[in-house]
Amino acid sequence: PVPPRRSSDLTMVSPSSGNRQLATDCSPSNPMLISDRCKLTAWDGLYHDFWERFIQTKKVERPDVVMAIHPRLEGEFWGPTVDLLLDENIKVVFTCFNKDHYEESLERLDYVFVKYLYKGPNTWVSGHTKQSPMDPNMIWASNQYLIVFQGRAVDMKTLTLIEEPSEENLAEAEDEFERLLNETS
Repeated sequence: PVPPRRSSDLTMVSPSSGNRQLATDCSPSNPMLISDRCKLTAWDGLYHDFWERFIQTKKVERPDVVMAIHPRLEGEFWGPTVDLLLDENIKVVFTCFNKDHYEESLERLDYVFVKYLYKGPNTWVSGHTKQSPMDPNMIWASNQYLIVFQGRAVDMKTLTLIEEPSEENLAEAEDEFERLLNETS
């Protein structure tokens, strides 16, 4: 017998203008039912504020995975969100649009001692390459690199290493990530 599939609750949190109408149409108090096993919620704001207002108060379920498409970690807004996700030990997936963005993201994440589950090329990269209008030498494709992490590699109270990831752990994490993706599709 095939095990029953879990429901998928998709929540889009963003302060971008493109998310404002969606946040009005399907707010956390009025989610949009996409199917009997899938609902969509949107919120206009920053993720750490969303967490405090809706997840801490148990108005929205704690996520299994948080995904950010091409986050620009150099901004001041991501620090509190990344710290929250690390402290709450949430599995996080970031995509990066090119090697420079990927390396900049790793540098920022290394600074806060993330425990990587996977980092490298994305096997599901977009086949549609683009040229940046700001820099004609910048060619990119959506989601070219993946960074998957959960928790910290260092205990922040004692500043001691928690565990060194092995190649076996990274392979297991990649399998787990693929399983999670297949469960939701």
